[in-house]
Amino acid sequence: MQMIYQNLTAAQINQFGLILTSQGISFHAQKAGRSWNILVDRANTEKAVKIIEEYFYERPAAHHAGEDRHDPLAYTGLWISAVMISVHIAIILSNEGRVFRDAFQMSAAQIMAGEYYRTITALFLHSDTRHLAGNVIGISIFGTVLCRMTGSGPGMLMILLSGGMGNLINAFLFSSNHVSIGSSTAVFGTIGMLSGKMFVEKFRQTGIRQASWLPIGGGIALLSFLGSGEHTDVTAHLFGMIVGIFLGMMVSHWKKYVQRPDCQLLSMILTAGIVAGSFFQGFWK
Repeated sequence: MQMIYQNLTAAQINQFGLILTSQGISFHAQKAGRSWNILVDRANTEKAVKIIEEYFYERPAAHHAGEDRHDPLAYTGLWISAVMISVHIAIILSNEGRVFRDAFQMSAAQIMAGEYYRTITALFLHSDTRHLAGNVIGISIFGTVLCRMTGSGPGMLMILLSGGMGNLINAFLFSSNHVSIGSSTAVFGTIGMLSGKMFVEKFRQTGIRQASWLPIGGGIALLSFLGSGEHTDVTAHLFGMIVGIFLGMMVSHWKKYVQRPDCQLLSMILTAGIVAGSFFQGFWK
């Protein structure tokens, strides 16, 4: 027999067993210390994993309800927002807002001159409390949803990458005479990732192309409603969303690997390293 899941609780082994039994797949529950492993015939390995993954995709709230009460990372979007707020407060208290903006804002000309760290650092700068509040709300809502789907590590890394790559593409488009700050590019990147991920998974479930495009359409609708208007960087929002859609599609294909504990940890380390390295480069420039 082939092991398909390990380190399960007694409640999880019972639930997984019921799912497999309902589909006519026999299994063996193996005690391993205080936890359990579940095994199936090698011929049914792929089918069993697919059935369980599809079950929990359709019922994400039920799957995570018990975990959310104990896992502080279940609210990753709030933790990201707390970091954004802390940076904003630190800049205000320093009375060096102009210095920070000149050193870390998204400047197309300076990015094209090689200061690529600005594509990341600009995400943490905001012009005022109202600007910050809008992005905090967006990250708190959409970031938390994304991280519950992908896990906290990959979710945070992809949010950061979508914002940074959106800013980079925007810099290439304008080349000069364009500056911006704020995490709204990452917010729309997050919306794009949710749209791309749901597009792939809906397509797998239904096989109907028209219905599968609905999540993409919903993301574009949010972009037109929330991401355009006076004094907004529409192109950065658009590029962030486009990058996010592709990242969401990729993670949907690789979700079996993304949810592994080692991938979660590595993603967190990479996220922290990219942010710290970007600010370090700006300080020591």
